[in-house]
Amino acid sequence: MSMSQLLFSFQGRLNRKPYWMTAIAITVLMIVLIVIAIAFFAEHEIGAGIAIVVLIALLYIPLIWVGLAVGAKRLHDRELGFLRGTIGPNRYGPDPLPPLALPGA
Repeated sequence: MSMSQLLFSFQGRLNRKPYWMTAIAITVLMIVLIVIAIAFFAEHEIGAGIAIVVLIALLYIPLIWVGLAVGAKRLHDRELGFLRGTIGPNRYGPDPLPPLALPGA
């Protein structure tokens, strides 16, 4: 799956690892942006702080889309982050995990 399909498409299925990696990356990015906003409010005048909050809000809009797209693909596979997805293909696409190798095969 390409990066643009992973982040922006609502089609297909997604296993747990890419779901959690994307969710963690979005969370870390938002925490960093919030810390930057707090630092601007503490160090600069109110106008600069408001400008950075507006910038963060504009950056947050695509992050909402990415979160929804990744969540939708994960739900197409099973439950969000805890259970293995449906084995084999389903109506949303093929199994995102490779088939399990049989012992002795």
